Amino acid sequence: MLLLWRAELAYEKDASGSTPLHYAASDDDVAVVQKILDRAPLAVYIRDEEGSSPLHVAARMCHYSTINSMIDRYPDSFELRDNQGRNFLHIVAQHGWRINSLALISPLMAQYCRRISSLAQRISPLMAQRGNRHGWRKLAKRINLDCQGLKILVNERDNEGNTPLHWASMNGTSDMIMELFEVNKADTTVINNEGKTALDHSISLDSAFLMVISKLLYNLPVHQDIINYRHPS
Repeated sequence: MLLLWRAELAYEKDASGSTPLHYAASDDDVAVVQKILDRAPLAVYIRDEEGSSPLHVAARMCHYSTINSMIDRYPDSFELRDNQGRNFLHIVAQHGWRINSLALISPLMAQYCRRISSLAQRISPLMAQRGNRHGWRKLAKRINLDCQGLKILVNERDNEGNTPLHWASMNGTSDMIMELFEVNKADTTVINNEGKTALDHSISLDSAFLMVISKLLYNLPVHQDIINYRHPS
């Protein structure tokens, strides 16, 4: 394999800005993905012309094995955002992962937390103290939050103000909605740039998605004055 003697090839982009890792992720070729990451670890952070990382590509294609291999080595790739401001969870919700694939999301999130926590444990208080001027203390504090960062990702808004929950509601993906609620405590009160909550988007859907609406309503906090229950037609 060319990468064995010319690792820099892994960083080469084509006209669309895609690298070999983007294509390996698209093909769900885990063996190639792992070989690329062995030789060119920073390739996982390279984004194409649309701002999509290899992880975004794999999420769009619902390639769990590839996603798992990248997050296992580089958990912070979970946080990368594309040109539309979408992180990994936005992509998953937008592309309507169903229950057979969605059942794998919780283990991925748990793995993300474990890897971040493991990184935190490697940074000793002494190192953080001595290297404070280089930002070590800030880094140690950030990654030692018992995975509170995951809650931020779950409620992160893209450029249109939509959270992963907004996208799940727009797609009528009830299983994804429940995953975001029950496991990750998604915030139902977040309003996008159009002034709509995830519930507003559910109400605007076809009646076939009444179950989605009922699940949203069931999980709403008691006081929801800011939610517009009468969605404008």
